[in-house]
Formats: sequence, structure tokens, C-alpha cells
Amino acid sequence: MSDSIHIGFVCQAGRLEAQSCLLAASIIAQLGSRVRMTAALAGADSDRTGPAGRTLDFLEALGTQIHPVENPISPDYPIGNKLACLRVLENTAEVSLFMDTDMIVTGDFLCRLDSDFEFMAKPADAATASLDHNAWRQLFSSHGVPIPRSRYLSTHTAELGFPYFNAGFIGLSGEKTLADCWILHAKRLAEQRGRHDYHLDQISLTLAVYDQGLVVRPVSELLNFPAHLRPVPENDSTAVVHYHQADRISGSHRVRNLLSRLVNDYPMLGPILADDPEWGWTTSVGQQRKYFGSAFRKGRNAGSNFIITGIPRSGTSLLSSCIDGMGDTIVINEPAEIFGALEHPGGFGLAAYHQQLRGRILSGQAVPNKVDAAGRLVEDTLVSDARSELRYRRESEDFPLGTKNTLAYTARLEQIAETMPSSPILFCIRNPISTIASWTRSFEHLRTAVTGKARIGTSNDPYLAGLERQQLERIEAEDDVEIRRALWWNFLAGRALKNINRITVVRYEDFAADPAACLRSVGTSLGASKKAIDRQVARMKPLTAVDRAQELSDFQLESIRGICATTAARFGYDV
Repeated sequence: MSDSIHIGFVCQAGRLEAQSCLLAASIIAQLGSRVRMTAALAGADSDRTGPAGRTLDFLEALGTQIHPVENPISPDYPIGNKLACLRVLENTAEVSLFMDTDMIVTGDFLCRLDSDFEFMAKPADAATASLDHNAWRQLFSSHGVPIPRSRYLSTHTAELGFPYFNAGFIGLSGEKTLADCWILHAKRLAEQRGRHDYHLDQISLTLAVYDQGLVVRPVSELLNFPAHLRPVPENDSTAVVHYHQADRISGSHRVRNLLSRLVNDYPMLGPILADDPEWGWTTSVGQQRKYFGSAFRKGRNAGSNFIITGIPRSGTSLLSSCIDGMGDTIVINEPAEIFGALEHPGGFGLAAYHQQLRGRILSGQAVPNKVDAAGRLVEDTLVSDARSELRYRRESEDFPLGTKNTLAYTARLEQIAETMPSSPILFCIRNPISTIASWTRSFEHLRTAVTGKARIGTSNDPYLAGLERQQLERIEAEDDVEIRRALWWNFLAGRALKNINRITVVRYEDFAADPAACLRSVGTSLGASKKAIDRQVARMKPLTAVDRAQELSDFQLESIRGICATTAARFGYDV
């Protein structure tokens, strides 16, 4: 069998050393002696220092053949080494398989290579080539390549276009060659553009495949999962994870378990990873942890995340402060990174952020959070809104991890529910009279009812339905601030109603009346033990839901009743 599958990857001095060792170890762990491996040793044609001796020793100990290669494109374009690697692999086995070094094999995928094919690759995650239909046609024509009939969807952003591949996992049948043609088109494209740009390899790969007339077998993300864009699935048949940066997988329970086994099975691997700054977090992987106290509860889903959101000034920070520290639960109050995550192409940015955040916490890195002078999560961001760098220590890798945000999360409830389907969403709401009264004494964007940030929670938000964007346009165009506040509360509450089956509603008045019952319900759903919940309940101060109608003008009260009454009644409020 080892003569039928030949896997190759690039190794060179620097960050690819630890990556290549990890990839090789994962290949052997998952595929065993059924494959043979070659490491294309890049930089052998230069005066640069080569990989450390222990790197080569480790690879050779796993049975990897070391083959020096010269970069066929340019020394200042290291991606070109993969083209040289493929040239080494061609015609050496029934299937030649090139893999990017920043990959890790998480399952057996050899059965997927059994069917007949000439060229195998996954369509790109996104249309990163920035070439429209006409530009592609011109490119095919200028390179003398027939224009393909096929059109593929990018696997992450679902953009339709000419075939454009991720060049990180390339399968080639034994009787076919591709590398020399790929090199030719890459050189010609670089000359045309006057540069070696980042996506040169992917664009020229498409040209080479269709110049050679190869029969293409597109494959799914199971063989090339984009872990830099989405969290690694915990329980599916994903067999190859393409992580790009090591910290992207540091919070994956599945990957950490695999790393634990690899470090234990291959003692030389641990020091190689530990000495690389990108992989320093792996020193905590594989250690036997003792679970003590009552915080740990069996049966909780691994790597459980949750979301706290709601209408501003409805108790989201208060609820967060009560949940944070309940057993081994952590809540990050209003992390700044979530805005970029929510706008990341494909919609999975927030889910990926939670996995990366978990990895940072597990590796002992400091994370910013809003805490008071005593180090406890703030109960009211109006009183204290500053962030401090904190380091957390958790005994289990699957501790409950939540993040809190009001407006952005409320605007993207569908996106969150669809991309984080196992993550509970707690939605806080309060009587609109008390809420709006609090707005008038709060941050400027609440006092003036400014609906959101740029493309999140405004009429420009692409994730909101057309009718909702029209509603926001009317709110944004309203000159009377008292009317605008009422319209905005009604809109935000309507978002909750629209997603009522996706959220758990926490009414501020119910929380104030019986905080113990509320915390027991929430804590149990997050996997905290009764003892941990009771300890948190005992720390709470008495709460009172104050009627603030007297703080508002008669016109503001009339506006609330005329605009919000029906929606408020759906949540049990009689205004």
C-alpha cells in the first residue's frame, strides 16, 4: 500500500520546522505504513541555514525521505517551493498527494482516494484572486488555455465563478503530470503582473489544470478544513485541518486531544513544538489534570460556549457578572474583537473567535475584560467601562466560555444561532419605560438612539432582512429623539420576538425578584454544579426593579405606549 500513496510537504528552516514535524506525526498516527512521505527540503540552493538537525532526525525517524529542492519561481516567493515538491512526487505512486505544511491530519482519508481521478483539490475558501468573469476569460486567453465550462462555489463564502482551488491539498493520479506546466504558468503570470503576489500559485494552478486537460475531482472541506475561518468541528469526519496559524486551533478540544496523543507517542515532538513561539501553548497539552472541587460536572458538552445579549440597560452586564466565576465559567464582557469577527466573510467569524479565545485562555495568555477594582466582572458598564488584562486558570479544557454584547449580537441573532448551534443565547429584556429612562442617563449613543456601528445593526447591515433595514432607515431618519428611542426599543424587542425559538429570554424584573431561581436555571444549562451555583447566589446583593416612569416626560411616555405597547405585552409588560 505504501507504494500506492505518496505524500509530500515542504520543510525549511523557521516556522515550517515545527509544522512539518507535526504534520508528519499526524500522517503516521492516522494513516500508518499505508503511505510513504517525502519532505521537500527548501532553501538547499541558497546560503541560508537549513532546518535544525533534530527536525530532520525526527522526520527521518518517522520514515520520511528528505529531498532537497530549488524554488522554481523565485527565492523571494517561498510558496513556489510547493510547486517543486509536487514535481518530486509526480509518477512515484498511484496517487501523489501534496499537502501544505500548515495542516494536521485528524482522520483516515485514504478511502476517499480510491475512486478514479486525475486531479483532486478543494475549491478555494473564497474568491481571493479578485478576478471577475471577464478578467478570468482574458487570463485564459492570454495563456492559451481553453476556457472551462465548469463553475464552482467557493466553499466558505459561496461565490460562484471559474474553478479556483485551494492549493494546500492536491491529489494527482500516477500517470499524470502537472508541476512543470504549473511552474510555466506561474512564471508567465508573475511576468505579466510584475510581481509574485500571494495568490499567484492558486491562479496559475487553475491555468495549468485546464491547460493539461485534467479531469477534475473537486473535494469537500473534509479534506481541507479552513480552521482559520471556522472552528474545527468536534464530532464529524473532517480528516485534514488547514489551520494557517497555530493559535487558530489552540482552543479546539479535538485538536488538543490529538496533540496530546502525538506528544505522548512521539517524545521528540514535544520539545520541537515547545521551542517554537507559535506552538508554546502546546506545553499545557497532554498533561494529566486533576479535577477538584465542585465546579466540574460530567456530561457537559466539550468546549461549551454561550452568548449573553439583549437590549442595552436591561441587565446584561449584571447577569454576566453573576455567571462569571460560577464554577469554572468565564464571561468576557464586550470584547472588541467581535465586531471584526461578525463581519468576517462566510459568517463563522464569531464561532472561530470563541475557539481562538479558548485557546488563549488555556495557554495562559492575558485577555482583556471589564472588571472592577476587586477583579470581578463589572455589574454596570456605565459605572466602569475600562478593560484590564487578565489571565485565567481553568482545570478543564471544556470550561463554559461566554461573551457578552448587546447591539451587535442582537442584530446578528440568526447568524450566531446558525454558526454556533450548540451555544445557548441568553437575551436580557426590561420594561421599555425603565429601559429608555436608563438610556437618557447613559452613553451618548443610547441617549440619542444611534442604532449601531457601520454595517452592524444599522440600515446598512447585510445580515438583516429587507423589511428590518427599512425599519432602521425610518428610525435613523426620525428627527424627534423621544420618538426615535421608542422606535429603537421596539425594533430591538422585535428582533428577540423574531428569534424567540433561538434564545432564552431573561427578564430583568424576574431576575431582580428571584435571582437565585434565575441563576440556578442558567447555571444548570451551562453545566455548573449545584454547589457552584449556590456559592454564586450567596455572593449576590439584593436587587430591586425600580419604576422610573417619573423620570420621563409625558411625551416620552406617550411615545413608548403608542409605539411599544403591543410588543412589550408579548414579553409580559403592561406599559
